[in-house]
Amino acid sequence: GGSPVFDRMVEQALDHDVVRASGGAVAPVRSKVPAILPLLRSSELDRHALLGFALAAGDMRGILAVAVELEGRGLTTGEKRRFLYPLPAPGAIREAIVDAASDPALLLAVARNESLFEPSVRSRAGALGWMQIMPFHYDQRGAVRGANNWRHPGVSISRGDGLLVENGKRYGGDPYRGVAAYNAGPRAASRWDEQLGGGADRDVYLAWIGYPETRHYVEKVLIDREIYDWIIRTESSR
Repeated sequence: GGSPVFDRMVEQALDHDVVRASGGAVAPVRSKVPAILPLLRSSELDRHALLGFALAAGDMRGILAVAVELEGRGLTTGEKRRFLYPLPAPGAIREAIVDAASDPALLLAVARNESLFEPSVRSRAGALGWMQIMPFHYDQRGAVRGANNWRHPGVSISRGDGLLVENGKRYGGDPYRGVAAYNAGPRAASRWDEQLGGGADRDVYLAWIGYPETRHYVEKVLIDREIYDWIIRTESSR
């Protein structure tokens, strides 16, 4: 107690309790776990303790941040994978994913690559929240207080789900083109498709994507989707 690490953990615990007690009136704030990690120096035991704190708080951003730093001693491969690809605890996030029209594994894969599960992050381009949605997709460009604020992951998931469904319809359910459109916009995704004459095989389309960052993004999201699909099926069979 009385250390910068302890103080930040207490602050996050209080933030977590305030959000829960408010019933959605107060939006989540950034996880403090990534900022705590450098203060733990090289102690693997402390990192495991911080992982336990993130798990108890249901902090997916914190779980992922610590899991990346863990050496893995004492963890099975499955346990390490489970921390690198966290699932939401019972609550608003899980409910929003279950209620969405999109594949839960795809929603989680997109969020993992867009925000690292940080609910209040704002990108340099202005994209907001868990699913990194541009302000023009929100009422009042996201400047809404209370339960409809973009910082609530459930709100962001709803908007992201809408875009994924829209892109799915636009490209006949093809996830390569749909995910490319989510990242680069439908205009760019359709332009690459048209340059190939339309209907090109997925691997050809992937190689033709004109933005290297979008090409890497599509690959990473679809790989993560497969991993999440396996994790979800494994969890549901227990």
